Amino acid sequence: MTDFNCTIKMLNFSKNVSVGTSIKLVAEVVETNKPIRNVIFCVDKFNMRNALKKSDDTHFSLDFPIPPGTAGGNYAVSIWAVSEDGERSEPLKFEVILK
Repeated sequence: MTDFNCTIKMLNFSKNVSVGTSIKLVAEVVETNKPIRNVIFCVDKFNMRNALKKSDDTHFSLDFPIPPGTAGGNYAVSIWAVSEDGERSEPLKFEVILK
């Protein structure tokens, strides 16, 4: 059982994107009880994972290009933090609508 707890807030994120553009987001890790190593973004359907770029101890950003030929629709995505010692937070789940 883990003792790592944190909350992730999305500061800048559009849930509606178009093929040929990028998913852009800024996340803030708040109320954490351990230092954060990184934050991971995952497209659940494809298990595609990308680490967000660390701006400072609590802010992380992502510019994830939508691959050409990706079918439109609703995609479930998850984001979670990873502590310095490798523990994973509970994922924040939401949906991206690809047009």
